[in-house]
Amino acid sequence: KNKVKEHYPVWRINMHVPNMEFADIAKKSLIKIKDENRSAVYGNPLLAYIKIDVDNLGEIFIGGMKKESYSLTRYTTLSRMLSQFFSMHVASILDEEKFVDTYTIINGGDDIFIVLPWTKAIPFLLRLKKDFSLFCSCNKRMHFSAGVAIEGKNTPFSKCNRNAEDAEHQAKHYEGKNCVSIWNHVYSFDSLSLLYEKIERLRSFCDFQNPIISKSFVYRNYLYMEEWICDDKHPERKYEVIPKFRYDLARTYERMKSDERREEAIKFFMDGFNSVVASPDELEAKMYRDALVTVIYERREYSDVKEG
Repeated sequence: KNKVKEHYPVWRINMHVPNMEFADIAKKSLIKIKDENRSAVYGNPLLAYIKIDVDNLGEIFIGGMKKESYSLTRYTTLSRMLSQFFSMHVASILDEEKFVDTYTIINGGDDIFIVLPWTKAIPFLLRLKKDFSLFCSCNKRMHFSAGVAIEGKNTPFSKCNRNAEDAEHQAKHYEGKNCVSIWNHVYSFDSLSLLYEKIERLRSFCDFQNPIISKSFVYRNYLYMEEWICDDKHPERKYEVIPKFRYDLARTYERMKSDERREEAIKFFMDGFNSVVASPDELEAKMYRDALVTVIYERREYSDVKEG
């Protein structure tokens, strides 16, 4: 006789654990470039510790259904569907090649705590936000906030955990929530998308094979920003930054071929500088500085000897 198979409910959880140590995951953010003369490795082996939590979940459970429609079935269905998204669907995202080097620390209910190469943090969050909005039928009351701590590969886990928690707390207590704290700056998801566009543009100007501008020029721009923002003891000296920047930019773009890409690069740096100095715009200034920091870290030549 054929035995009847008994089926039992299975509680599926996302435990995406790559077979590597955190230091190896950090090195996945490095980029190896080969040409005819030499090969070199660029980047900074850093990790992104990301904590995610659904906003106002208590209010959603209490007030998300009309009183006459409230039932235990609807309550448990909503709870189960959220859990399914943050377990099964997140697992399917992490199975993709782009995010496969991700370590799941916590995944339960509406909470996520993962570790991945720092260069993948913003793409992951933008992808998750898009999928979650579709999952919730673009319901504007359903959203999440996230905190990102960018840490060294050998930083103690207790410190990374605390910093990620602080970043999440910063995002959760921002007006309206539904945002991300990264590099100690809080962005809405729309602003985070704009930040990533700026990073992509700056990467294209600093292309490894055919750069329009040098990584040293990017770094000098960052120093100009810091000099303007941080020199409170001698505020009059801050204005020396303006002629320094303009001379540096003029000297740099004189060496560049006159074409559309050159004009685009000049406009990018002029707009970024103006957002901080000439006509300050807090959001634009944050995005410009964070784009500079990201590309500076990515274009740094890496050596195991230095790290060792």
